[in-house]
Order: sequence, then structure tokens, then C-alpha cells
Amino acid sequence: MVRGCPAGRRRDHVGDHKLCARSCEAARRRDSLSDVTNVDEPSGDDRLPPPWLIVVGIVGALALVFLLGAGVGQEWGAEQWGPVAAWVAGAATLAAVVVALRQAILAQREARRGHLARLVDHEVTRRRECIEALANLWAAITGMQMDFAAWTGKLQTQATDSIPEEIRRFSWEWQNRIEGPLFVALLVLRGTDLYDAVGEVNDKINEIKTDGLEPIRQAAKDRRRPDKAGIDGITSMWENVIDRRDAHLTLARQHFNLTRKDVESYVLENQVR
Repeated sequence: MVRGCPAGRRRDHVGDHKLCARSCEAARRRDSLSDVTNVDEPSGDDRLPPPWLIVVGIVGALALVFLLGAGVGQEWGAEQWGPVAAWVAGAATLAAVVVALRQAILAQREARRGHLARLVDHEVTRRRECIEALANLWAAITGMQMDFAAWTGKLQTQATDSIPEEIRRFSWEWQNRIEGPLFVALLVLRGTDLYDAVGEVNDKINEIKTDGLEPIRQAAKDRRRPDKAGIDGITSMWENVIDRRDAHLTLARQHFNLTRKDVESYVLENQVR
């Protein structure tokens, strides 16, 4: 119960407290690769000078203290110390050099983070293109399932004179619906972990177009219906292609994950390599 709140608003305050707690917890969690994605916000390391600059500053300070001590001990005068203007000019020059080095280091870090962020965006785009190519291929293949079943049924029931035309019609539809997405998938997925899997589908489809259709074409030339062995053979080849869908989906989930953390980890790993 939240004290000091009207009864009608207690539930709202409880919800606000829960939301605040979740927000604080999320704020405490460091985003993956925040140095890469949050290029506008300097990290803790960027607020500190590099170690070598700290060492140089300490050494310079010690040398200056030693010089001052030696000068005071030896009772140096204006001739040894030199004019005040020279000291002021030297200090200003040193400060300018330090500031310039600091800005150059920050600019280099910003450029590196920006480069990594662009690589992450490029990898996300590449994965989306691969997913789209794979999805279009399987949409075309599964979209032919009912047509394939109807086609094999017609081959066993239609008149023998119409079988050659039925074969040409189905081959034309096959070329227009499957060959295009298959060609794109082979090009887009080249070099990825799914290329070999899509290549196997391509081999099986070529097997259907050659070994599977050959007995059916021969039956058409002989002016007879294809026998059961020929129909069962091409159907088995087709089912072999369809059965690969789930394996492709598993590979896509494994290698084309679009979560930011996974993509950033992949980019950094390949940067190290």
C-alpha cells in the first residue's frame, strides 16, 4: 500500500512504482556494445586521458618540480630563468599540443565507433536480404504443392492426347514460379551457412526436371498415360524437396538472428579475426 495517496489512485501508484523499478533496472543494465551504438554519448574511458598521456604528464610535472628546486637551490636569477613571456608562451604551446592530442584521440574513437555501427547496420540489412530471399523461395515451392498434386492426378485421368499439353503447361508454370526465386536465393545466400542447403534444393529440383519428368515425357511420346512407378518417382522427389523446409527454417533462425546483441557480437568477432 502506498501511504499518502487516495484509495482511487493507489493502484496507479503501484503500477508507477513497478514501471519505475523496471526502468531503473533497465538503466542499470549496460547495453551490448554501447560504445558502438551510442556514438553520441562518451563512455567512461573517453572522459579520461589515455595512459601514456597521464605518464607523460607525471614525468613532466616531476621534471618541472626538480628544475624549480634546482633553480631555487642554486639561486638562479633572471638570466637563468629567462623572461616570463617565454615561460607563458611555452606553457601555452604545451597546452595546445595536449588539447590537440586529446581531440585527435577522441575523433579516432568516434570514427571507430561510427565504423562499427555502420558494420552492424550493414549486417542487419544483409541478414534481412537473406531471409527475404529464402522466404520467397519457399513461398514459391510450397505454393506449388496443390498444383503439383492436381497435375499428377490429371496425368492419370486425362486423355492421352492432352498429356503433352499438360506437361508443357506445368513446366511453364514451374519455370515462372520457382526458377526466379531459386536463382535469387542462390546468389544472395552465397557465402552464408545456408548456401549449401539451398544448393541441395537446387540439385533436387534439377533432378525432378530431368530424371523425374523423363518417364512422363516418354509416356507422352508413346501416347499413353504415365505408369504408377513414374508418378510415384517424381512425387517422391518432390516430397524430398518439401521435407527440407523445417531444416532451412532452423538454419535461418541460427544464422540470421536479427536481435541487436547477436548482430553486434558477430560483427565484433569478425573484426577481431
